[in-house]
Amino acid sequence: MNWNEIKFLLTNKLALLVIVISIVWSMFDISTRLLPNNILNIKEKDDAIVTPIASPNLAASMVNELNQRYQKYGKIIDESPDNKIFGMSMNEQNNQQGELTEVFIDNNKLSLKAVIRNDALAVENSVEKTVALISIVDINTGSEKIEKYAHNSEIYGYHLTIEKNTQVKLVRMFDGRSQKIILTMYKN
Repeated sequence: MNWNEIKFLLTNKLALLVIVISIVWSMFDISTRLLPNNILNIKEKDDAIVTPIASPNLAASMVNELNQRYQKYGKIIDESPDNKIFGMSMNEQNNQQGELTEVFIDNNKLSLKAVIRNDALAVENSVEKTVALISIVDINTGSEKIEKYAHNSEIYGYHLTIEKNTQVKLVRMFDGRSQKIILTMYKN
């Protein structure tokens, strides 16, 4: 834009009117948006009276009728720890086989969280410096801890070998037979 065009705009009445209206509108807009207690921004607040709604009272006959209808859906089960069945029985634990995401051993629930390989220390395609992070939840107390196990280590009587980056194999011998469990992070 050169000086002749600017001079024309400043002397043209229509252009000046548009410029003045734009500036006034911009100032008004800025003042209403940025100034929190602007005189233009004050609104009357209605102090509405809030009254609670009374809940309906049922007649005793209606309460009895509703209770009778709900009785067919079973008894209320006490959720106290004495009535809960935790984990698996020893027989069920001894029959665990194959690929599982959780393994129950005694009062513990084991699940594989990660398999970590330290490439700086490991020989190529070796699992010697690979560790498995296993979550161990005590099913009686609910406490959880995550422990690190190396390849060819022992865990609760099982021999642990790291198979893949998402699987470890747990093997133990008992009663003359072998129990093999593949603990995996997720099902395929």
